[in-house]
Amino acid sequence: MIWNFFRQPGKEDDLVPYTPYEPRHLDMMLEELQTDCIDTRVVHADDDADGQRRELELTWDWMESGRVGSVALGMAKARHLDVLPEGHPVSGVLIPYNAFAREAADAFAVAKAQGMEKIALSPFVRGWKLEDIGEDPAEVSGILLRWVASQGLVDQLIVSMRKSRWVQANLDALARGPLTEEEQVRLEGWLARVS
Repeated sequence: MIWNFFRQPGKEDDLVPYTPYEPRHLDMMLEELQTDCIDTRVVHADDDADGQRRELELTWDWMESGRVGSVALGMAKARHLDVLPEGHPVSGVLIPYNAFAREAADAFAVAKAQGMEKIALSPFVRGWKLEDIGEDPAEVSGILLRWVASQGLVDQLIVSMRKSRWVQANLDALARGPLTEEEQVRLEGWLARVS
């Protein structure tokens, strides 16, 4: 799965905005990934309807060439899904969704009605809420992860991790299933205190 964030000369250590895809980008990404095919290409949602249409048309060309398998719309809002052109290639959406930021529920509902896959991002609000809560970060992250994973609107969840040991910790948390009533009460307390 690829997203359109590219290194920019002189800004290698900076968080740069997304770059609209251009034809040259596919070869760059395939070379960097050392592959001949990308499973899913993520197009960053944009309020510029013409620019969005151009990127989707380019994606369609890449899909027809067999070098891209599918396309998803990233950071989408319901309004972006409502104006997709007929016959568009979008099969999924990737949106930050967690107990502290539930706005994506509207877009997920629209995506569900359109038969798209719904993928939640940022279950921990990029980690900084863990410190604000003031309790054991491992326990807090497990509860936040399980909350997102148990939401009916979510098909898949992408968790960004900086340490390999967190993979097993997250798998162990998910194995515990949905939140208990006591954990739900704790979560509501955190939301009231930190939001």
